[in-house]
Amino acid sequence: MTTIYLIRHSAKYDVFKKLGKFNSDDNNYGQYKYRFLSIEGEKRAEILGKEAELQNLDAVYCSTYVRAMETAKYLAEPQNLSLNVDKRFDEISEGDLESSVWNEGCDKQYIDLDLKYPNGESHNEVFQRFNEGFWETVLENRGKRVAIVTHGCAMTCFMHPFVEFVEPVVDDYKWFKFKGKEVFKGKYDVPEVFKLIVDEKNKEILDIENIFFEDLTRRK
Repeated sequence: MTTIYLIRHSAKYDVFKKLGKFNSDDNNYGQYKYRFLSIEGEKRAEILGKEAELQNLDAVYCSTYVRAMETAKYLAEPQNLSLNVDKRFDEISEGDLESSVWNEGCDKQYIDLDLKYPNGESHNEVFQRFNEGFWETVLENRGKRVAIVTHGCAMTCFMHPFVEFVEPVVDDYKWFKFKGKEVFKGKYDVPEVFKLIVDEKNKEILDIENIFFEDLTRRK
């Protein structure tokens, strides 16, 4: 069996939000690739890297986004691991979605998995690329322990076909189960960690667990 940790990056610094500047020139509202971690985000990522559950990793992967790479370094460097950067683990591109209807627009995509906005991606398209990267990673690391540092929507798009949503996603509030077991209820923290146990031979996900870290959690 292979263990995969899907990790949402730590807290980012919303520099453009602070400047009151959100438009298509910023590479999509909320998705800016070059946003770095805030001071708090750096501290939380450092704590994450020391958690017992995430020691003795065999490999660390991450998206091409700065905030994901900055989070992943706290897992990779102390364990003398290289950082494998893969664009298939990037966040969804929402395209030309107006900031004023951002949450509502994103929530609709959890209902219509083929819905996408101009110059953006659908949830099914994100699933296809993420799924390809996921199973390639699993097959390259059979029987090992691997962390993939990615993004909230991207990793939910990947898990969506395998889990049951108890109720529709509203304002990014998620409630879903895996094989009848409640996995998550609330809004993702920064970072947020899911542990997947995978049967690489049959390409089957056997278990999904949300890992609770007392010293990181501030979920409401």
